[in-house]
Amino acid sequence: MSNGMATAEEGIQESDIPLSVINGSSVEPTESTPLGVEVEKDTVQSSRNITYSETGCKKSCNDCSTVVCWKCRLWMLLLVIFGAVIVVIIVSLVLYSVIYTDEDDTVDNSLKSTGKPQYYEGTMRLKQLASDDVMTTDKAKQMLTDVYNSSPALGRYFVEAVVFESNDTTTVTYSLKFALPPDHSLLLQYTLSEEVLVNVLKQYVCDQEDSPEGGQGLQIEPSSLILTAVNRSYT
Repeated sequence: MSNGMATAEEGIQESDIPLSVINGSSVEPTESTPLGVEVEKDTVQSSRNITYSETGCKKSCNDCSTVVCWKCRLWMLLLVIFGAVIVVIIVSLVLYSVIYTDEDDTVDNSLKSTGKPQYYEGTMRLKQLASDDVMTTDKAKQMLTDVYNSSPALGRYFVEAVVFESNDTTTVTYSLKFALPPDHSLLLQYTLSEEVLVNVLKQYVCDQEDSPEGGQGLQIEPSSLILTAVNRSYT
């Protein structure tokens, strides 16, 4: 009995394995299919999956070499698109820098005649006695006009400077007139504030003292500069 079963098993192992499984073809297992045949079939299927995976990787790597149009490959097309985007950005920046104008760089020449007047009155003390009152008045007026006209921030608003005659030969009393635009609240608070106007004049006086030609102009004491705003009621 046992010898018969052994002979039957050997017969199954040698002759009952389908040739299609050995050659790598897919065979659905049946109730009569031995266990060893199913294991071999799984191994063959795994090998096929690995082969398909490697083939997929090679295919994705070769996608960029695919001819899209005429002789133009995909990587060439991507390179052209990327270059075109860079060129558009550069051209846009150049055009923006040429066309854009900063409002602070635009000077309204009609403002000085149509703007609302704003006056400041101040005094400054000379370091030495003036020999000629008329010459002192003219020099002081010319100095004030040059200082505020040449200022990039104040020149567009400055109208004129007036120096009053006085019996005091050591003190110069003057008045400054500026023109204000319709919206001038922040302008008076910052750009045309008393502190800014005094500091601009003080800086000019200090620079003149340090220059080789400083002795030819008016000798002004920087600490004596005083400036006060008037007629602010309409602001």
